[in-house]
Amino acid sequence: MNLYKLHSNPEILDGFDQRTDVPEILEDLAWTKQEPAIEQKIMKDPKLAYHYARRFFKGVGWPAAEKYIMKDPVAAYYYAKFVLEEPWPAAEKYIITDPLSASWYAIDVLKRRWPAAEDDIIEDGRWWNRYTQEFPEAKR
Repeated sequence: MNLYKLHSNPEILDGFDQRTDVPEILEDLAWTKQEPAIEQKIMKDPKLAYHYARRFFKGVGWPAAEKYIMKDPVAAYYYAKFVLEEPWPAAEKYIITDPLSASWYAIDVLKRRWPAAEDDIIEDGRWWNRYTQEFPEAKR
């Protein structure tokens, strides 16, 4: 629901300047059916593209949107886990840049240690602790 439409002067409300047309479009769709006419707009926002792909491309992927999704480490991790349901090597160079995404990708998607990511994961103690709980042999 677009509450800005209900206000007589929405420009003065918090967040008005950060809104986009895409969420309103998706809100109108209510995620009930695939809408090719707006997919070009959706795919350019990595998080929206992931959610749309999870709804309509689960298990097969959405190749046209992957070049956008992969550039957001969190969206890329979720896409690999919940849409592709398998490792996504092409996105790993982006996933590795975020300790949270890298640790969960190793745990949930690779299901094994990810030595190439360990130097990045160790930088965030919370995610390093979680990673080493799953892979105790990674302790340094």
